[in-house]
Amino acid sequence: MPTPTTTGEILMHPSGASMSQRYSVFMTSASHENDPGRDRLSMTALGARIRTERQLRRLSLEDLARSSEVSRSMLSAIELGAKVPTVLVLDRIAVALGVSVSRLLDEEREGRAIHLPVAAQRVVSDAAGWRRKITSPVVHGLDFETGRLEFDPLVDAGEFAPHHKGWIEHITVERGQLEITLAGQAYLLGEGDALYFESDVIHAFRNPGRSKTVAFIVMSGGRRPL
Repeated sequence: MPTPTTTGEILMHPSGASMSQRYSVFMTSASHENDPGRDRLSMTALGARIRTERQLRRLSLEDLARSSEVSRSMLSAIELGAKVPTVLVLDRIAVALGVSVSRLLDEEREGRAIHLPVAAQRVVSDAAGWRRKITSPVVHGLDFETGRLEFDPLVDAGEFAPHHKGWIEHITVERGQLEITLAGQAYLLGEGDALYFESDVIHAFRNPGRSKTVAFIVMSGGRRPL
């Protein structure tokens, strides 16, 4: 089964020399964006969360490979912490599991009110030239995500796989332009424009302008079935 084409890998840096040459995703806290050596997510932790979500759904590696269109060997290596997934591959895995990417990147937090200081907000960077700061906590029983998106000039973030039925996204552009394509239909958003859509279709993001784009995203899949 072919691994999907992506526009760039999650940036990674060595977190220690070993036989397996372990790496960590370039996912820093928001307060440490200028110091990528701090607060990185270990590949072992990411792999363990993917395996846990897969086993909760009683899926074999073959089942997940079929639904995510990521090869079984790649999935196995990611779960073992031996390979770093690209942003789009990680998104395909999350979509196949019916969860947000943030659920694979962080631990659940509980409480009627959850304070998420800037130091705890994760930033995922893609080598293609775009960044995603996750501003929401992972909450037990709910799947939702809010975040801040940045796209460098003329950056194409690529296509994202359809989410499960019931998932929605709402994007507001603060600065610059953002082209969002939904099942082949393109929408061009300028400063202040917003777009709500059901994300159970292939969707893509591109900055067609020559200045940086900043936008805010809200994603929701409702209550978790598990």
